[in-house]
Amino acid sequence: MRNDSQGNAFDNLAAMLTPAEVSQYLVTHNWELETQHPGISEVWFLPGDSGPKGRVMVPLATDYIDFTRRFRDSIRAVASVYGLHPSLLAEQFAALRSDVLFVRLDQETAHGEIPLGQAESTLKALVKMIRVASGGSGRGRPSASERRLVEQHFRFGHTKPGSFVFSIVSPVAQAGSSDSGSNVLGRRVMSRLAGSVALTSRLAEDWDETARYTAIERGLSSAFLGSIHDLIEPRQVRALAFSFDWAVTVARPPEAVSHVTFDGDLKQTVEHMRADMRQSEQLPADSSPGARDVSADFSPDAHEVTAPGHSDVAPGRGLPRGPVVLVGHVLALDRTTPAGNRSAAGSIELETEVGGERNFVRVPLERADYLLAIDAHRYEFPITVTGILEYRAGALWLTGEVTLVRSLPGTDPMD
Repeated sequence: MRNDSQGNAFDNLAAMLTPAEVSQYLVTHNWELETQHPGISEVWFLPGDSGPKGRVMVPLATDYIDFTRRFRDSIRAVASVYGLHPSLLAEQFAALRSDVLFVRLDQETAHGEIPLGQAESTLKALVKMIRVASGGSGRGRPSASERRLVEQHFRFGHTKPGSFVFSIVSPVAQAGSSDSGSNVLGRRVMSRLAGSVALTSRLAEDWDETARYTAIERGLSSAFLGSIHDLIEPRQVRALAFSFDWAVTVARPPEAVSHVTFDGDLKQTVEHMRADMRQSEQLPADSSPGARDVSADFSPDAHEVTAPGHSDVAPGRGLPRGPVVLVGHVLALDRTTPAGNRSAAGSIELETEVGGERNFVRVPLERADYLLAIDAHRYEFPITVTGILEYRAGALWLTGEVTLVRSLPGTDPMD
């Protein structure tokens, strides 16, 4: 029964692959081309100290009547050389055209198991990490299309036997692929995630005010730091390791990250970093001692917008006092002039974070800023706005002297 099952698995694997992909796999695993008959077949061998460890013929002529059988036998031969089950071999083939993130929890267990609660929190933290990385900025939130990417593009792979290694798979662009746009965006998200993980590790070594300013400028958010903390926080976790395997079918991203490890003794440091960043996101730009004047990042030509009336503003609700800085994506455009603000050409709905939580803010804009918002909505780049948060008729509005720019330095995914 087992042989029948494996035979079916090899049939399925052969149906998913092409001869070119098998040849590419052999090249990346140090096989050497022995003979070649263009358009008909290739013979590959795996060098060893005392002679070839294996030899395999890869058929190329797909119109031959026995191609399917010979191609399946070639794949089976490769699996036998490495002693791999077809499912594990399939993972290795997938890695050729996918970026893969492996997250390892280094901890001791009595029976090779982890608590169900820890498994649940780990998966939630990984999903949160991908969602934050898919946004246009550390403090912004992903646009609608980027949320669909998170839901449909990224995949959880098999956990590895013998250790708690979770794998996240992101296919990369293939020539002629109908979803190459999604795949290119997937590569960008994975690269951004890797950069944020590496930046967090570096800043954690010496976290101070200078490091906090660097985190702000690079778009690192309390939400991302929270996901790192959720992974490493359980008492039994001694270390948290990230490994990035970049697909070989496309060029590696610039300054590609390969391995990042957080020792368990960094738990309190990461929590402290998260608290500091949350405070930076909640407070006005000039409210914390020694804070950099964020207003210097904004254009002096920004337009002044008259605040809506305050008669129906709900008091309190824990909103920050004074001007705030919000980074996010434009979800909706409304050409209707907001009540009490005749100078505004319309308003936008901005998806962003307020107090470390996802929220939606209405922002009235004059004509020039509204035109920029239209481009931001069309091309899905983030914008940065400043103003005063207030509740009006149950909705959150940005009021006062509203300033808008494309994005803070280092937060634009197109840079």
